[in-house]
Amino acid sequence: MTDLVITGHEDGVLNIWTVSTSMMKLVYSQETERLLEPKMSNLVDAMGGYEDEIEMRQIGRYNPYLNDPKLSICQMELCPFGRILCSANDKGEIYKFVFNSAKRSLETPICNIDLSPINMPDINLDKPTVDKTSSGLIEFPPGLQPELCIKVFPPLPILTMALNPSAGLLALGTVYGLAIID
Repeated sequence: MTDLVITGHEDGVLNIWTVSTSMMKLVYSQETERLLEPKMSNLVDAMGGYEDEIEMRQIGRYNPYLNDPKLSICQMELCPFGRILCSANDKGEIYKFVFNSAKRSLETPICNIDLSPINMPDINLDKPTVDKTSSGLIEFPPGLQPELCIKVFPPLPILTMALNPSAGLLALGTVYGLAIID
């Protein structure tokens, strides 16, 4: 039996480490940044011309020019029996991953949940209107593969999350409310 540690990082990366020896060894790494969107190819376009305004330096894998601070993993739930891992970030996105030992092409459903209060003043945020799927089939290597993406509006950190795979339920909470997904 192997002892594992799962860590979530500020750049939206999930790492799985083995700790069966005296040293931690990285076994698997899963990126959640733009998981269901095409990758940005040009560094200059991504920086948007702000490189001369503020002097920042890269610390670890976090790049202050490219990484969104809201990608930071704030909650994780694991069901080792169902091989399910749910992760939530500070942007109000929850990813439900299922471990699969084969390479698959998936079209991941995206579920939008509106938890904004009724008396919330109109703010200029892009309020989601309909649920959709990722743009076309995306090929995922063996390992953690996204089964569901949940986007909460307003985009706030997920404060609590609970997973019950035997009942097929995922509960999440923000400062504005609670949602249970079946």
